[in-house]
Amino acid sequence: MLENAKSKILSNNVVFEHSDITNRWDFATQKYDLITFSLVLEHIENLDEVFREINKCTKAESHVYIDELHPFKQYNDSKARFSSAEECRL
Repeated sequence: MLENAKSKILSNNVVFEHSDITNRWDFATQKYDLITFSLVLEHIENLDEVFREINKCTKAESHVYIDELHPFKQYNDSKARFSSAEECRL
């Protein structure tokens, strides 16, 4: 998937990183203008550490884009359905 994304965006202003975001973000060597997540955060139990790392490597005027809606659900005008609180727990 990462290689597919890289092949579509050929800009020197875009950096793709493949990393375990639940650990310290050693790959973050600067302050970023934009950080995006797609279908990732729903799989992480403790988001506090992730957001601490985001805070360390973003500028005050930066944006963080989070997309947790599956595109096929959106195309079908649907959404996730859970029958119990246990099913929707992270």
